[in-house]
Amino acid sequence: MKTIHSFCLVLATGVLLPTQAFARSDFPALIQTSLMLTQPPPSGCLLCHASSGGGGTVVQPFGIAMKAAGLNFGTDQAGMTAALNTLAANKTDSNGDGISDVDSLKSTIDPNPGGASPQYGCGGGQVASQRPVGWQATILALLTLVLFSVRKSRKI
Repeated sequence: MKTIHSFCLVLATGVLLPTQAFARSDFPALIQTSLMLTQPPPSGCLLCHASSGGGGTVVQPFGIAMKAAGLNFGTDQAGMTAALNTLAANKTDSNGDGISDVDSLKSTIDPNPGGASPQYGCGGGQVASQRPVGWQATILALLTLVLFSVRKSRKI
């Protein structure tokens, strides 16, 4: 019985814990192709993420603007071009320097404030609007509580 409880706890942990959002390593190349740049965009994954390896939540203003323009994990070349065209049409300027994000990228300038400093998370100065833990953690906590309660009641 102890083995079954342990197995259920491990299974619940793997299934219910929130998963990390993954970046696509080809997004910088899609930006390069969409804007017909001669080289990859400055900062690579740091255009949208807090780490040079990408992954995790989009925290950079440019990345947030791209998500608002329709970019998502399943975006292909046409979707990337459409999102960039939306930013260009709106003259989105994430760092407020008077140069639109698209024009910044074409000039090999990082469109984020201060180059590539995150606006959210550790050191960013703002709190993200979404909680990092959702309903999955609540269910996991309740399931764990029930399993331990059942286990303790059977020991008595």
